[in-house]
Amino acid sequence: MQSDDERARDWLQALLDGRLQRTEDGRFVLVLENRGRDWPVADVLTGEALGEMSRRDLERIGINNNLRNQLRSAIAVVDLYSPNVERRRTSAERLLGEVDGELVPTLDDLIEQEEDEQVRYRLTQAVAIYRAEAGEMAGVEALDGSLHPAPAWR
Repeated sequence: MQSDDERARDWLQALLDGRLQRTEDGRFVLVLENRGRDWPVADVLTGEALGEMSRRDLERIGINNNLRNQLRSAIAVVDLYSPNVERRRTSAERLLGEVDGELVPTLDDLIEQEEDEQVRYRLTQAVAIYRAEAGEMAGVEALDGSLHPAPAWR
């Protein structure tokens, strides 16, 4: 889920927040502020301000709860590639209890590459929780002694 385009996270977040919308001619725009009748919008690809559009001229892209959860997980994974260690820490924390089988190989790779001990620890816990829920003893063993929400380094 690593992207060379720094805008990827913003697009995912905009979709999650309901700010990624489509005009009548099929152009995707970001709603910058959704107050009042007319909303300021920008082009999704260029970021160029397009002025204001009536909210009636915009079509919100609907998402269901399943997609909403997938978007949150995708954003968390994108954040794991951030050079900002605090963003990676927050992301790793967010993944606790949210990992699925498709995500495990990616997280295993990230655990090996991660330099920050806190991020590595939380990712290891996140994978272990998934494995324990899947009935794998390795997951249960990896969680032994780590059931307290406060990490050992605090």
